[in-house]
Amino acid sequence: MTSPIQASLLSKAIFLFLLFTAVLLPGQFLDNRIALASARPSGAGKQPVLANYGSKTGLALNAQFPQDSNQRACWDFALRTSLVHASGVRMRILVQNPQAASQYNFYIKAGSTWYSVIFSPSKDNAWEDIFIPKTSFTPEGMPQSWSDCPAFRIAAWKGDGGKLAIHLAELEFTRPNANIAILKSGTKANPNEAKEAAKYAKLLNDALILQGLRPAIIEDDDCLETHLKPYDFAFVPYPKASSPQQLLAISNMIRRGTKLGVFHDLPSIISAHLQMPNANFIRASSLPNPLGGVVPELGRFDGVKPFIQASSAFMSIPKVAPPLVVSAWWYDALGRKTNLPAVVETSNGFWMTHVYLNQDPWRGADFLLAQTARFFPNLLKIASQTKLNTVQQAYANATSTEQQAAREALQAAVNLHSTAQYKPAIEYAHKALGLLANATTTMVPAKPNEIRAAWSISPTGPPGQAWAQTCARLRSAGFNAVFPLVATPYSAAYKSAIHPRSQIDTALGDCLQAAVSNGIQVHAWINCLNIQDAPQGVKDKFNAENRLQLDSNGKTLYWLCPSLLANHTLITKTIGEVASHNGISGIHLDLIRFASSQSCLCHNCRKSFELFMKTRVASWPSDVLVAGNLRNEWLRFRQLLITSLVENCSTAARSKKPGIIVSAAVYPELENAKSTVAQAWTQWIARGYVNYLCTMTYQSTTPLFKADIQRQARQLGSPSSIIPGIGVSTNKLPLDEVKRQINATRENKNPGFILFQLGIQETNTIIPNLANF
Repeated sequence: MTSPIQASLLSKAIFLFLLFTAVLLPGQFLDNRIALASARPSGAGKQPVLANYGSKTGLALNAQFPQDSNQRACWDFALRTSLVHASGVRMRILVQNPQAASQYNFYIKAGSTWYSVIFSPSKDNAWEDIFIPKTSFTPEGMPQSWSDCPAFRIAAWKGDGGKLAIHLAELEFTRPNANIAILKSGTKANPNEAKEAAKYAKLLNDALILQGLRPAIIEDDDCLETHLKPYDFAFVPYPKASSPQQLLAISNMIRRGTKLGVFHDLPSIISAHLQMPNANFIRASSLPNPLGGVVPELGRFDGVKPFIQASSAFMSIPKVAPPLVVSAWWYDALGRKTNLPAVVETSNGFWMTHVYLNQDPWRGADFLLAQTARFFPNLLKIASQTKLNTVQQAYANATSTEQQAAREALQAAVNLHSTAQYKPAIEYAHKALGLLANATTTMVPAKPNEIRAAWSISPTGPPGQAWAQTCARLRSAGFNAVFPLVATPYSAAYKSAIHPRSQIDTALGDCLQAAVSNGIQVHAWINCLNIQDAPQGVKDKFNAENRLQLDSNGKTLYWLCPSLLANHTLITKTIGEVASHNGISGIHLDLIRFASSQSCLCHNCRKSFELFMKTRVASWPSDVLVAGNLRNEWLRFRQLLITSLVENCSTAARSKKPGIIVSAAVYPELENAKSTVAQAWTQWIARGYVNYLCTMTYQSTTPLFKADIQRQARQLGSPSSIIPGIGVSTNKLPLDEVKRQINATRENKNPGFILFQLGIQETNTIIPNLANF
C-alpha cells in the first residue's frame, strides 16, 4: 500500500521529469541506508528509520518534545567526504507539525569545526526542496578546510512541543552549476578579517543565487592550485583578507587564464596581474554628496538598470586609461551620476571599487550577472536553466491552486528560455516563484490604529539620507512610529550631561523634528547593558571598575553586570535624560538581559545570590551551572535581577514623563528567554513595567513566524501587548514575504508590527511598497 506521502512524492517527481530536465551538475547524494547505520539521536530525537517515498528510500526523523522541558531534538550522522567544491546543501523534505519546533538547524563538521545554519520549512505536511548556500553556514569557532567533513547534524529546537516528524527523501551536497567559484578569504590567523570576508561572500552569493547562479564556495584554507584548476571564473569578495596562500593561488589562476571579479581594496599582486591601477581609499563623507548607487555605462549592458548601493567608502581611481574600461559609475545620494568609476574591467576581469552590499537585490544581481557574462559567454543560459529548474521544482511541489496562479508566468519563462531570451526568462521564472508563494495567502486589511514601526540601528537613520527624507518616506508608506538607537551605556546621540560629546549629538533632535512634522512617533531605543561596540578605552575602564559580566570560565564579557547598583544608576539616569526630550513618545529597552546562559558569575553576583538564598554557596560556580544542585534557584535569581532592572528603567522614564510608552525588545521564545538570558517577559507585562513587548521573531518563512506569534499570545494570555519584530534585514526577506508576515500579525490580532531595520534596502525597496498594504 502506498502512503499519501509516497504517492505525492512519486507523482510530482514524474511530473517534474516530464516538464523540465534539471541542468545542475550532479552533486554528492547521501546514501540513506549507510547514514542510518551511523545515526545518533539525542535530546527529544528518536532513532531514525528508513521510509519509502515513491522511488526513493529516505529517512524519517521523529521527535517527541516534553512539555516541561526546553529540550532540542538532534540527529547526528557520519559523513566522511570532501566538500571543498560544494555550492550548498539541498534537502527534499516534508515536515509534519513544523510548529512543534521554533528553529531548525543544519550542521556540517569541517575538520574539527562545526558550521551551522538555520533553515525554515515553509509548508506543513507537504514536500518542498530547500537549498542552503554554503555561504550561509557560520563556523562555531575558527574557519577550517572542508576537505575532510566527518559528520553532519539536523536539529530542531522546541516550539509548541509535542510530536514532530521530518521526512528526508533526499539530501544532496550540491556542486556548482558552472565553472565559477567564490573564494572566501580569511583564516584563523585573523578572525576579525575572516568574519568580514564571510559576510561579503554571503552578500555576493545571495545575489548570484537570486539570478540563477550557484558557484562553488571555497574556503581560504582550501585555495590550493589543485582545487582551483577547474574554474574559469572566480569572485574574490574581500581580497583584503586573503592569506598569502590564497593570493599565490589567485596569481596562478590568472596566469592560467581564469578571469576574476574582485572587490574593494586590492593587494598589489592581484592588481598587477589584472592590470588594474593603484587607487586611493576615500570616505564617501568627504564627497560633496554621499554615494547613492551604481549606474552602468550607457550602452554597455542590454536592459541593465542602475542599482542602489550607499557605500560609505570606495577606492578612487585617479585616471582611467587603456587597457582599463569603465563598466559603471557611482551616482550620488541625489541621483546624479559622478565621474567616479564604480566598476572597471580589463581583459582579465572586473573590479568593483567597494565591497558588494546587496542593498538592491534584484537590480544589483542583474548587473553582476551581466558583468560576469562578459567573461563567461554561456552564463546567462546556465542561470536561466537553473532558475527554471528551481521554479519547476516549486511548481511540482505546489497545490493545484498555487499551480494555477503561476502557470502563465512559468509558461512564459519556458518559452523565453527556449528562444534563447535568457534575461526575461529569468525574470518570469522569478515572478512565477512569487505567485506560487502568494497564491493561497488571504490578505487581511490593516485596522485603522495599527502600529507600523521600524527600528533604526543608526541614530542618524539610513546612510545618505537625512531624517527629513526618511520620515517623509515612512509617512508616505503609512508608518507611524520609528525606534532610533539614541543611547548606550557609553554614548548618546544628543547633548548629554552623562555621556561625552559625540559627532552625532544632534541626531535625536533631527529625528524628533522630522518625525513630529510627519506625524510619526519617536520611541527612543536604549541599549541597556551591551558595550561590545564601545571603544577599547571605554571597555578597559568598565573592566577596571569590575562592572562587567563574567562567564563560567572567568572570562570577561563586554556587558554590564545587572547586579551592580552603579550600572543600574547609569542606565536609569540615561533613560531619564532621554525621556525629558520634548516630542519623545516612548522609551524602548533593548539588550536588557544577560549575555548568555553562562553569565554572570562575577563576585557581586555570587554575593547577591547568597543574600537571595540566605546561605553561603559551597561550590561556586559549579552549584549554579546546568548540573548544579542550586540551578533552579539560580535561574529564578537571574530573572529577578533583570526584571528589577526593567522596573527601575520604567520608573525612570515615567517619572520624567508620565504616560510615556515603555517597550522592550525580547527573545521570542519565552522558555528560552528565561533560561538563557533571564527575560521573564510575561512578568514585565503582568506587573505593568512595560506597555509592549517587541518580540524579535526573525523567521525566514511565514509558517514558523505565525507559529511563534501565536505561541507568544498563548503564553502571555493575549496578543494585545505584543508587537512582533520582522527580520527584514536579518533574513534578507523579499517584499512578498514581508507582506505575508505582516498579514500573519493581523490574523493573530497583534496591535501592529515593527521591521528590523531601517537600512538602505528596507527604506528604498521594501517600505515604499507597503504604502497601500
